[in-house]
Amino acid sequence: MTPPASPSPVASMAAAVERLYTVFGRYVRPRGETYSPYANVTAAEVGAIRERPLRDLSGRDLAKYAMRAITTWGDADELRYYLPRLLELLVTERGWVDKATVMLNLSTAAWRAWPGSEQEAIEAFVRAAWLPLLAGEMKVSLAELALGCSLADISLKPMEEAWCAAPDVPSSLQLADLITLERDELLAGGTFGTRWSPEARRVLERVVKCPETRARMERACLLAADADAARLVSDAIEILEMMPEAI
Repeated sequence: MTPPASPSPVASMAAAVERLYTVFGRYVRPRGETYSPYANVTAAEVGAIRERPLRDLSGRDLAKYAMRAITTWGDADELRYYLPRLLELLVTERGWVDKATVMLNLSTAAWRAWPGSEQEAIEAFVRAAWLPLLAGEMKVSLAELALGCSLADISLKPMEEAWCAAPDVPSSLQLADLITLERDELLAGGTFGTRWSPEARRVLERVVKCPETRARMERACLLAADADAARLVSDAIEILEMMPEAI
């Protein structure tokens, strides 16, 4: 008997999103004045995101909350109410927020002390995102999600595993973007900067220093759809060639 086919990365991502809504569905819509007078938000702005169904909220609707969650607006339960939509928008909309900050909110809310089912749902969501992200099918970059995971104490090992199975060109473009963003730190010390956790640095160093990574990026240069993409990958390869041994 032929074994059933594995779900596609996009289907796995959709299932992980639905799991978030199920697991966090027990948290009720916030009520009352849960924001600081120093949060620079109005009652009308708060009401605008509370009065509509959670799934109808856009990134623009939630941007101000996402940047103030826990610190000056709401508590951990309020974050958990909005979290499924925040994480869904993280991968489906561009330009509405600093995406690493959305993940940092988890650390601020001490999410590692949350029930195991909630932690597992978040980790499953991130794990499911890596392969479609590296295939160019998500509206979040490798740099954004990897930094967010680093800030939230989420391992990047699943990203490393997904990298091995990802298509050459889109994955190389994602990695090239990350390398060029980290150019100064890589050229100065041969490693990623101190804003990254030790675990994240170790995983990223393994990926960028792997011989197969260099071969993949060289193939991507030849296969890139346009000159700008080829130049981005070429610049990243040059950075890797100039990197000193880690200090």
